[in-house]
Amino acid sequence: MKELPAINLNLLQFKKTYILSLFIALAPYTFGQTKGDTIRVLELKEKNNYKEINKFWSKADFTALQEVAYNEPTMIDEEFTQVLLINFLQEPKMLDKRLIDIESDTASIQCSFRRLSVWNWSGTRNSIAGKIRIVSITRRTIELEFDLIVTEPSRNIYIYKGKRKFKKSKPLEKNDYRLTAGNTRIYASVAEC
Repeated sequence: MKELPAINLNLLQFKKTYILSLFIALAPYTFGQTKGDTIRVLELKEKNNYKEINKFWSKADFTALQEVAYNEPTMIDEEFTQVLLINFLQEPKMLDKRLIDIESDTASIQCSFRRLSVWNWSGTRNSIAGKIRIVSITRRTIELEFDLIVTEPSRNIYIYKGKRKFKKSKPLEKNDYRLTAGNTRIYASVAEC
């Protein structure tokens, strides 16, 4: 049998080869090719530099807006906003206390999510699954209970779990950034997200 030639590497060549091999093996993890973080959106308001807005309005239909915004005063261009828009297609009093599945009950509700920032203005494709319950409703407030998961493919998972009270406000203007993202109307149905 013939002997294989010996590989003659000095210590420096070995280190370079080893580091290059590690870099190639870990590259997918280093450059964001793996799944992102799981973010519990309704808990963010407890952290520094986060602000939460919960409001609803009624015009031709009934819409609730849940928005969490981050802005560190000493930083430039780091701010972002996560917007969950819920459009009730039936009178909310008819849905009171009922558990609404947003995937199967599309005759009653449409839900959309956008994560917007200076670097991501067009929104991303995502899917939303879960349920919403109207806990209570008055002329000035509505309380919703969330059990939703928003998934951005190859990115983050956003969990909405808990209750929020929404206060009545004026409808947003048609060109408000929360309703439009990259000229795509945010009232898209779940199937379009």
